[in-house]
Amino acid sequence: MIFISYARSDRQIADRLVADLRRAGRDCWLDSSEITGGEVWEAAIAEGIERAYAVVTLVSAAANASKWVRVECLLAQRRGKPIVPLLAEDCELPLRMLDLQPISIRGADFAVGVQRLLRSLPVPLPATAPSAAAASQRDAELAYLRRLQLGELVHTELYTPMAGVARVLTPAAAATSLPAVVMRPELRLLRHRFGGTAEACSEPRAYEDIAQAFGQVRRAVLLGEPGAGKTTTLWKLAHDALEAALADAAAPIPLLVSLGKWTGTEEGLPAFLEHQLGELGAHLASLLASRRALLLFDGLNEMPVTERAAKAAEIKAFLLEHRALAAMVSCRELDYTGALSLDLDTVSIRPLDPPRIFEFVTGYLTYALEPAVRAAAGRQRGEDLFWRLAGGDDVRQAWLTWQAAGASLSLFWSATEVPRANPDIYSRTTGAMDRTWRQAVHDPRSLMRLAGNPYLLYMLTCVYLDSGDVPQNRAVLFDRFVEVLLLRERLADEPEAAVEPLRLTTEGERLLAALEGLAWHMQSRRGIAAAAGDDARGDAATAVDRSEAAGWLDGGLLHRAAAASLLAVGEHEVRFSHQLLQEYFTARGMRTRLASGTWHAGELWPAARWWERSGWEEAAVLLAGLHGDDCTPVVEWLLQAQPEVAAQCIAGSGFAALAAGLAAAARQPQTGSRARSACGRRSRVGPTQPRRPAARRPAWRRRAFRCGAQTPGAGHRLG
Repeated sequence: MIFISYARSDRQIADRLVADLRRAGRDCWLDSSEITGGEVWEAAIAEGIERAYAVVTLVSAAANASKWVRVECLLAQRRGKPIVPLLAEDCELPLRMLDLQPISIRGADFAVGVQRLLRSLPVPLPATAPSAAAASQRDAELAYLRRLQLGELVHTELYTPMAGVARVLTPAAAATSLPAVVMRPELRLLRHRFGGTAEACSEPRAYEDIAQAFGQVRRAVLLGEPGAGKTTTLWKLAHDALEAALADAAAPIPLLVSLGKWTGTEEGLPAFLEHQLGELGAHLASLLASRRALLLFDGLNEMPVTERAAKAAEIKAFLLEHRALAAMVSCRELDYTGALSLDLDTVSIRPLDPPRIFEFVTGYLTYALEPAVRAAAGRQRGEDLFWRLAGGDDVRQAWLTWQAAGASLSLFWSATEVPRANPDIYSRTTGAMDRTWRQAVHDPRSLMRLAGNPYLLYMLTCVYLDSGDVPQNRAVLFDRFVEVLLLRERLADEPEAAVEPLRLTTEGERLLAALEGLAWHMQSRRGIAAAAGDDARGDAATAVDRSEAAGWLDGGLLHRAAAASLLAVGEHEVRFSHQLLQEYFTARGMRTRLASGTWHAGELWPAARWWERSGWEEAAVLLAGLHGDDCTPVVEWLLQAQPEVAAQCIAGSGFAALAAGLAAAARQPQTGSRARSACGRRSRVGPTQPRRPAARRPAWRRRAFRCGAQTPGAGHRLG
């Protein structure tokens, strides 16, 4: 059959093409799903391309901008399928098709173009009835791997390597190692003796290549902040194993599953894995027994809150039983404590450094441009965005002086002082340049801090591509990113003046309200369960059944949300496309409730356990950003129940403003003794004063009180 790849806006011409091809006796595969994305859709696309003897792709401006059309073409190329581009309108061929001969079907060319297409298509293979061997383990492996191949393309497009810190708890044993992948992360290895404490016994070791690090750290928990790239890293780890397993029937099979989908209280881990693997699940025991499984478990922190302890214990026992297998489990760094600890080595992803940020923005913006202007203009736009993030043209001019003196971009961002030798920068720069450099490199509010997070950098790049500018704080970034998606889906109109807000359509307003409601429902389930500490069954932190989501989104809104890449819709469940998006929409709901004046923070952080993470922390920080230059209402609200998160919200305003604000808050009579104590500690500690570590305080609480904690770009006021 012929696989037809097209953008949703070209559906009418796609239907006309399929009708003509079928009249000519050619069977066609046309995706008729109303909701793109998600595992069910990916499985259908992978199967359709695998069965096709040719792939016909409609080329239009919409198709050139479509991620899904691009992914379908890339998968067809990987599977060695002939690709025939049809020009549906006057536009350039995308870069991936420049070596192909297009056929025009524009306007009056349609009938002639279809005849040319029929003559150029290969002869279809005769249909064969499925044999009994179709249910063999190898056939099941191949079907699973081909689906995984499409998922890998979806999750790792334009992947930029990330740095990391590896913490090894046990000596490495000889067993299956993780495959090499195309990455250049820096990993710092910390070894210590079995039974000791990591802090007391570990020694750091740095790696620039993830293949080297994971060759030694073969069983680990992958830790990172929200948006750090944990899921993408797991997909990249699966990449080479996937290619090897397709070519070699004896090679290990990467078993990549999302733990956030493990919501059943009665479903054990083996049964859950079998269900997630589809037809390959029937052969799970065989893969484990023959040591042909590479275990990649994503989202340890996304399991149902009230079931985490039991499920984490089951994962721990499963990994111990299959200790000969390489395994990686991802988790948010601040959540990896207590019951979630698996007693494994840890690998912490570090933020992208400036050279990697530069690599990403130039690569992404180059890829986004039309081929005719790509080479020069892409790098030019990438450099423009990079130096906007870095601080502007003055910083760029300082860099050019450093560069002329022989410095690398890495040295420019890592030097502690202006070098006087090897190379001599000091003699080339002015005092003003040196001050500009120090401000850019050491400013905790710099957008470079924000850009170090891969997901937020992707958002910054999308917003820049749309508007030519970048916002200055994280919450505004989410606002602008969502606006870009709504404009793309025609759920909003551009305002007549730049200072006016975006004009949402009626459906756009309904969608945002529905997403706020859904996010609040999901966050309340995880957060209230965590705060209450009860044993009642709770749903996964980041997923709900489709029937449950229907309480907020009807079929039309669900389709719109998926098309805008705000939700990922599976066969049975709905989740936000990224957990940070869920927390952003939760923050919008918090803003509405805070405005009522009757909502108390103690509902989220009960006094008896106010210092424990309840799941609302990230949303609270975003809430502060939604208040622009004055987060006073948020901080005053938080001080009554969670002073440490209050401190985190205002830290980005700089130490002077922070100290003054906290001191003023501490003097207010309504401020409780616990909050006054926290304010006093915070206001007495200057950024240059060494501080004694807080004894027995969890790592996340120490971080919340650290001067310069990142709420990038937000200028806040108190008092």
